[in-house]
Amino acid sequence: MTISADHNLKLGRTDIIVRIHENNSLERIPGSVFVNLHDDENISVQATLQVIEERGGRLIELIHPNDVPVDLRERPKINRYIVFRISGDEHYYIADPNRIFTDVGRKNDIYLENYGSNVNARQAVETFSDKLLRDFILEGINTDVIIAVHNNTGLDLSDPSIILKKKDGQTEKNEPQTNLLSNFLLVTNENHYTRFVNQNKYNVGLQDNGLILQNRDSSNYNDGSISVYCGIVNKIPYINVEVCSSYSNALQYQVDMLRSVYTREHN
Repeated sequence: MTISADHNLKLGRTDIIVRIHENNSLERIPGSVFVNLHDDENISVQATLQVIEERGGRLIELIHPNDVPVDLRERPKINRYIVFRISGDEHYYIADPNRIFTDVGRKNDIYLENYGSNVNARQAVETFSDKLLRDFILEGINTDVIIAVHNNTGLDLSDPSIILKKKDGQTEKNEPQTNLLSNFLLVTNENHYTRFVNQNKYNVGLQDNGLILQNRDSSNYNDGSISVYCGIVNKIPYINVEVCSSYSNALQYQVDMLRSVYTREHN
């Protein structure tokens, strides 16, 4: 049975809820953790909860605060961002929770989302990121693979924000589902990539960790996402299970993808 518990984690002086869903059944695959960072990607949460209820596992879900000021509520996709405040400042700041895991990413994200830089806001985000990783995502330092669960509104593996490896001039991606390009896997580990290519069931791309590392001072490559953190900082294998939220069968499709990914073969 899956049990859920809420934990408070401060971002500046704003309380963020880290909701842990956990099923410690005998079928649970050790060393795996699911992560949902964007509070508006609820299909991915539903899909993951269904899979960990079947097989055991641990999902870390960020619940963003509701007290968003009126002037920010009309901002596009505001629910995917965390709105927070810092000590000694009445201003509301915005951070994308999947752009906070490297210093270059944090600096760029705070600048872009807030129309200017603020050192104190960036330091608050760094403290939050460090605690989220240490106390929750990497708790116990036994994490062998991070499985991120996301929904999108039309993103695919050709997007320039996704840095894919090239071999002999060819991009390392396999897209058997050409009519469902916004449903895909992004991996940082070559063994995982080879396995999913051989299965030839889902669209998959291999992140170019080497190229990102070479260009780690550029936010065009080092965007602060957890995939970049896993690829060039901690070197923990990472799998992103991404499904377009407008797809008519999105929930079942993401459940099926997660079942295919979440096996003992991936360790």
